[in-house]
Amino acid sequence: MKFLTMVLFAFLTTSCFSISSAEDDYTTELTNNSDESVCGSFAEPFMFLLFRSSAGAAQNVDKFIAKTKKQTNLNVEKANKIKINDGYLRGYKLSSSKKNNGYLLVVQGNAMLADHILTDFEKYAKAGYDVYIYDFRDYGLSDGDSRLQSIVADYKKMITDLNQQYKGKQHLLYGMSFGGIVLLKALKDKNIDKDIKVVIDSVPSEIPFDCNSEYDPVNNLPPKNSNNFMFFVGKKDSIVESDTGFIGKLKKLNIEIIENNVCGHPYEFDSCNRFDIIEKYLIKE
Repeated sequence: MKFLTMVLFAFLTTSCFSISSAEDDYTTELTNNSDESVCGSFAEPFMFLLFRSSAGAAQNVDKFIAKTKKQTNLNVEKANKIKINDGYLRGYKLSSSKKNNGYLLVVQGNAMLADHILTDFEKYAKAGYDVYIYDFRDYGLSDGDSRLQSIVADYKKMITDLNQQYKGKQHLLYGMSFGGIVLLKALKDKNIDKDIKVVIDSVPSEIPFDCNSEYDPVNNLPPKNSNNFMFFVGKKDSIVESDTGFIGKLKKLNIEIIENNVCGHPYEFDSCNRFDIIEKYLIKE
């Protein structure tokens, strides 16, 4: 399984939204051609098929919510559904347990589901943040076809909507692995206001093979001296090897970077304290 995950990641890491108060759903109009493949018309859907198979099936929603509430006392609920062209995106929300300070949107890796990792972010809910994690298109609870371009479009507009919903509060974004690739592209050329803080964890400089280079992280870096971003690199990462050239470019841009000698890829080593480090950056006073 570990070898399969490494092979899968090597390939790919290789519309507007509005809230409908009547149905408590989002609606979206996708940009033209957002369902087209940008990593090859055969290879991209095939690799996403393998990713989804590795992620497995989602847990029953009601049972997962009941079990999580019982085990953790967290206020977990279904997140608002997001209407897409061929169904809905679905996920979970951890509601803040005290006065709300803003939101955290987690963009997970390409073989993960929302119910795999939701409770790992309970500290944010306890610190006053609403936590959102959605399954990607055609993963877990969500409908649609998995395409890199359309997934990026989903998060680009989702961030715009959440920023408006939580206007004047803190906007926290965390992208790990494939999710970091998605998040960087979604934020490209976006006006990053003072309320946004972003962590990009374990991304390569480029997506290999036939993917459009406009999705490469190295081409979607934030502007020089951006103090809203932090990049996390695990020096023991066996899936995305440390890239000295990429790290050097981040340093030249004067962007904060943490190189941890103990951590590997996200969830590769249980003993790694990456989430404590990231939490300290995102919600430090």
